[in-house]
Amino acid sequence: MGLKPTVAFNHLGCEKNRVDTEHMLGLLVQAGYQVDANEELADYVVVNTCSFIEAAREESVRTLVELAAAHKKIVITGCLAQHFHHELLDELPEAVALVGTGDYHRIVEVIERAEAGERVKLVSPEPTYLADETVPRYRTTTSSVAYLRVAEGCDYRCAFCIIPHLRGNQRSRPMRACRKWC
Repeated sequence: MGLKPTVAFNHLGCEKNRVDTEHMLGLLVQAGYQVDANEELADYVVVNTCSFIEAAREESVRTLVELAAAHKKIVITGCLAQHFHHELLDELPEAVALVGTGDYHRIVEVIERAEAGERVKLVSPEPTYLADETVPRYRTTTSSVAYLRVAEGCDYRCAFCIIPHLRGNQRSRPMRACRKWC
């Protein structure tokens, strides 16, 4: 069996995205993938995007366009992927995959399918996934900092807020899962 491809990550957005990025990194490392901080050396670049406000969307799009110009194989994950899943693959032919906020735990499968030549789109219409303490995690913060996500999503449908659309309904980890960290 040959070497698995090298994957780099470009994290954009909030600390919820950071936790998602750290879980994707952990899953890929556990599956034997090489991870490198240098996008130039990577076979794939996973861009964990933000779509909360216009400036964040612009930064995400700018990052994707720059990577496309560098001829990188791009995996678009996160909120922009969730928000604009109908358009992104058509607009960015360099993207080999699109992964929504409720599907990032399937990143190993996504890379495997992309390696097999498939253009992958995994975007659940209603995100429901919430990682627990058993999901591997590769921390990207300093040793004295770690983010603990105990809940995800929101049940309120405020006219000005996009979070329920991007992250789904509110769901919480059970107390037993949080005690490990307290």
